[in-house]
Amino acid sequence: MKIIEYSIKNRIVVLFATLVLTIAGIISYFQLGKLEDPEFKVKEAIVVTLYPGASPENVEQEVTDKIEMALRKIPNADIDSTSKAGYSEVHIKIDESTPSDKVDQEWDVVRKKINDVKTSLPLGVLPPIVLDDYGDVYGMFFAITSEGFSKEELYNYTKAIRKELEKTDGVAKTTLFGNSDTVIEVLVDRNKIASFGINEKMIALAFTSQNIPAYANSVLHGDKNLRFDIDQSFESIEDIENLVIYSTPAVLNIQKPTTVLLKDIAEVKRTEVKPYTTKMRYNGKEAIGLMLSPVSGTNVVETGKEINRKIELLKEDLPHGIEIEKVYYQPELVSTAINQFIINLVESVAVVVGVLLITMGIKSGLIIGSGLVLSILGTLIAMLAMKIDLQRVSLGAFIIAMGMLVDNSIVVVDGVLDSLDNGDNKYTALTKPTAKTAIPLLGATFIAVIAFLPMYMMPTTAGEYIKSLFWVVAISLGLSWVISLTQTTVFCDMYLSENNFKGAEYQENYYITSLQLYLKKY
Repeated sequence: MKIIEYSIKNRIVVLFATLVLTIAGIISYFQLGKLEDPEFKVKEAIVVTLYPGASPENVEQEVTDKIEMALRKIPNADIDSTSKAGYSEVHIKIDESTPSDKVDQEWDVVRKKINDVKTSLPLGVLPPIVLDDYGDVYGMFFAITSEGFSKEELYNYTKAIRKELEKTDGVAKTTLFGNSDTVIEVLVDRNKIASFGINEKMIALAFTSQNIPAYANSVLHGDKNLRFDIDQSFESIEDIENLVIYSTPAVLNIQKPTTVLLKDIAEVKRTEVKPYTTKMRYNGKEAIGLMLSPVSGTNVVETGKEINRKIELLKEDLPHGIEIEKVYYQPELVSTAINQFIINLVESVAVVVGVLLITMGIKSGLIIGSGLVLSILGTLIAMLAMKIDLQRVSLGAFIIAMGMLVDNSIVVVDGVLDSLDNGDNKYTALTKPTAKTAIPLLGATFIAVIAFLPMYMMPTTAGEYIKSLFWVVAISLGLSWVISLTQTTVFCDMYLSENNFKGAEYQENYYITSLQLYLKKY
């Protein structure tokens, strides 16, 4: 084959390509995204609709049924729903065979169906919300604990920590967990409102009117136009207590002016919503959880280092008693997994090369081992170009392919040694057996790759999860075939000679003699 002859005649080109491949592979390793597990699209969404004051039966008939009817027009979608007092939840799951790059389009269709049904919903229903990102993976989970602080103070400190950490490069989304909602509770005394002739609708109307923005004009002062702003928003509990519910002017001397404030007929206090929907304690302390989701394809390890740096700076400004504890920290797990992979990879290469050194001679073993390392480095370059992260599946693919990556080089080196034994000159020994086995080796490599193709073609979430296995195996085995015809051949030309074969022949005779003695003994 011409590629073999070209490699031997242009040794410098092959050596330079080998050097570039080595350097680029090392750089690619540090540039690759590092995650614990492969990313995949969750093909489920939830449509949440609030209908304040409605009974479960009304929610089911007037809201849930209409939303279900609209969503059932989407082909191959599974619909399930739950209706509670004032709350409707419709769960939709699209076909698992939907390609991941088409999932967002499906959610756009869902939103269009929901928009169409909005006009038929009863008055008082809040706009439905489509939640299609609840499948986001939160790789970092912190517990913000407090000792000697109120829940409100803890919540304020947690918000400040969240604001700082969400600015970190590589963080896509942050969410709080375990923070109970604080509300202002108005306890109306029915006897008092009866004595004043006031009903609940008048109280509700007073609150509604207070929240309506009031238009204020402007005043021309010299050459400047000054705008007046009437701020009617509540700033404290006292503002709420002083809300005017009812007032009457004076009628001559018969009736005095009357003004009824909210505090005259009700008790106003701040309280927590009960029962709690979520509540968190960490090591026996009151806590609020802070969850961070990494950006798709980011290097979680580097992001984790930056977050650690920011946390150390934040701790310097936090008061004594507020602590940031790690509940689950993916960067550390990913770093440990990758370091363990490197150890396993080095051990695997050492075992393979060690066996080759014993069975084929030192130089032959090192030549084959170098081809193995170059195949791995070349695969890392391709993974960077194809945006395949280092994660559980892709790392496992390297281990699976490890034993197959040396097959092509073993055949080439063995053919060269055998040709030298037959008395062929070096050029013939390098080209003839290599060219003779090149196509059969390509066929064997192709068959090995095809064995993993069904995993890639699985039209389900499981197929999306393990698809990187096929690509890593296919790329590494394909590179091993190319390297065996180029780099391995050139290295054989540089380092193998008749003496190498005599050493290998001595080793072969030694093994045969040892085997014969063993068989005679047993």
